[in-house]
Amino acid sequence: MSKVKAKYTSRSGSFFAEERQKLISSLEVPLLESVLTYLPHHQLTTEAEDDTWEIVAINLNNQQFIRTMEESDKEKHLEELPTLNGLFVKEIYNDLYQKFISNLPFWASQPGQPPYQVDDETLKRKFDSKANFLLFELYRLRGLGAETLAKISREKYEEQQRKAFSDKRRKRRSFNVTEGQYIAIEDVDGQRTNGEKGEEEDADDEVFSKKKSLEVHRAESLEKQLEVLKKELVKQKKRHEQIVRENASLLELNHELVLQLKDAELGSRRPPLGT
Repeated sequence: MSKVKAKYTSRSGSFFAEERQKLISSLEVPLLESVLTYLPHHQLTTEAEDDTWEIVAINLNNQQFIRTMEESDKEKHLEELPTLNGLFVKEIYNDLYQKFISNLPFWASQPGQPPYQVDDETLKRKFDSKANFLLFELYRLRGLGAETLAKISREKYEEQQRKAFSDKRRKRRSFNVTEGQYIAIEDVDGQRTNGEKGEEEDADDEVFSKKKSLEVHRAESLEKQLEVLKKELVKQKKRHEQIVRENASLLELNHELVLQLKDAELGSRRPPLGT
């Protein structure tokens, strides 16, 4: 590549980066508001997270469209309006969040005093933008996904244990010496019921149930792996399409700059008027 081409390619790349930064700046607050509303990064499954990021992207596209329609030269801007997707807005959010937490002063100190942990109210006083306040609230919710999962697991475990404990208290078995097995059961009210399963049969049923549950989990695991692979293919396709669009924009910009360069060179070669 010649020096001239390299120079203008560098300019076009710089211009593209500037346009991208302008887009990110315009999306910053609406994006953070949508993330705080839908919490896509705290969804319990990958599929739910991906779908929620797409919802965030759709909301941002709608906001951009409405804002553009209110402008006087909306026809021109509508043609230039980018269509966002979940992967793109997720990438923007992650960059904003990582930059924010890297600048948080978790610890502070004064001359002659040991360092102390900075409390939330002290941190808030350092913020000077709505974006920072939104990011701080998202930071405070950083453990929400794990806390929610732990709460759900605890409730499920407690329900299982209550059921098992209730079943054991409800049933009383009598051992028949002649038959050599448990054949009679009484409930807590003293009502005798025959034909119920003995403890050995209950144990066998429990083992069978566990094995069946294991088989189900194995089958579901394979299905989930296939689903993850399909989702990954879709992600790669979307990412590829995004890169193709960005490259097309960059090539178009390069072409325009080359034409401008040629016009400038031709203009410099023209003899002055009157010579």
